Parts: sequence; C-alpha cells; structure tokens
Amino acid sequence: TWTEQMRLAFNGIKEGLVKNVVLDIPDPTKKYVLECDACDYAVGGVLSQEDLEGNLRPVAFFSRKLQGEPVKGQWAWSIREKETYAIFCVCRNSDPG
Repeated sequence: TWTEQMRLAFNGIKEGLVKNVVLDIPDPTKKYVLECDACDYAVGGVLSQEDLEGNLRPVAFFSRKLQGEPVKGQWAWSIREKETYAIFCVCRNSDPG
C-alpha cells in the first residue's frame, strides 16, 4: 500500500536528486573521473572532477538507449559487452572542453 508518508519521501528524494545537480565547468588541469553503467536497455555515464572540498562534481552526462529488442541487437549483448559499450560511448561523446 502506497501511503502519504511514502509519497512525500519519494518526492523528497526526487527533488534532492535534481535540485543540486549543476554541471561544473571542467578544469583541464585536474583529473577526470569517469563512471559508467549499463542495464538491459540503456547505457550511461557521468564525467566528474573533484571540487575544492574533494566532492565529485559532474562536468558532463551521457545516456543512450540500446538498439534492438530483448533477444536481438544490442539488447542481446552480455552485461560485459553493454558495460564496455557504455565506456566507449561516454568517452566518445563527453566533450568537457
């Protein structure tokens, strides 16, 4: 049963996730951190750098739906192939400068 308390908590989480996400301007003198992920139907990632307080701040986001159907095309790839494809896509499409 979905209660009012659950709805308020869910809305609070959603607001917290989008409220503080602002892309930072990349600093080419700092190291980048690349985080990628894949699921059954999509790949994505974020390119980040540490701020002055040591917190990771995003400088670029990427996501792409995989081509095909559950038993065909990219959807049929193994999770290893999907994760590797996520890394490839994020590196190819994240242009912080």
